Amino acid sequence: MTGPLLRIPVRVALQPRLILCVPAARLAEGLAPAARFPRLPTAVASVLGGHTEPIDVRVYDQGRCPDDDRALRKWLLSCAALLGEEARFLMVLTNDANRRPRSGLWAVMAMALVLARGLPGCLILDPDASRSLSLPSSKSFFTTTTQIRAADHIGVYDVGARIGRACISTIGMVKFGLPELELRDLPDYATPLAPPVLQACAQRPIARALDAVAADSGVRHVDVPDRLWVDRAPVARATGMRIQGDRSDGVEVGLDYRGAIRIGPPPRDHRHLGEWILSAGGRLLAPRLAA
Repeated sequence: MTGPLLRIPVRVALQPRLILCVPAARLAEGLAPAARFPRLPTAVASVLGGHTEPIDVRVYDQGRCPDDDRALRKWLLSCAALLGEEARFLMVLTNDANRRPRSGLWAVMAMALVLARGLPGCLILDPDASRSLSLPSSKSFFTTTTQIRAADHIGVYDVGARIGRACISTIGMVKFGLPELELRDLPDYATPLAPPVLQACAQRPIARALDAVAADSGVRHVDVPDRLWVDRAPVARATGMRIQGDRSDGVEVGLDYRGAIRIGPPPRDHRHLGEWILSAGGRLLAPRLAA
């Protein structure tokens, strides 16, 4: 049984982006002749062919990388320091509607990888998820069915500042026009199990948002139950992990919305958060034992 529905804000018009951090001297030489993307699954190629919005590539000097976003500028400069030399930034972006198949999301990824293949030594940066990507792992994002796996597009980090207590949060739900998910005041010993649980829980509001926008392009909120049953199937979809099991290998998750989507034990489950996440992680991730 589900309880009340939570009204979660959702954005319809999105602008996916990736940034390449390139040694300035390397960029001056131009793209390598082999700068082409390898063969893609048919479904993905079809989606990319249907993207009609222009793909913009903006070039920034290291000292001018987007001046309108101080936090982004600081993060990019710290990434550029890893190159050990003067850098340039190529920002790849386009307009995209927050509904399936998210052609703009895939188009930006494909264009960034084309450029990266022709600029050896560059860093592929995902500013909305605060992470860097590699060419091999990025290519695996293109699933044969264009299914969106949460773990391919969002990061999970400890954003808390209390000693012994963590605030584990997703970073990157903005790509789907949604607020972040978080586990607040989690004991440090339980943090290793938080990422797959958060990613699996993120899969549901992402799907709700894509469906809601497809049904009504003027939608501004999406309704999400205040509790979810999460079994091994959404964990596998969200993370790409090979996990066997059925709906009995799952856990009920409580949700609350307070600027972020907070997850934890459902109502009437009075276990401490650390105890609950250890139990949830065990049921979702532990190998099944033969009877």
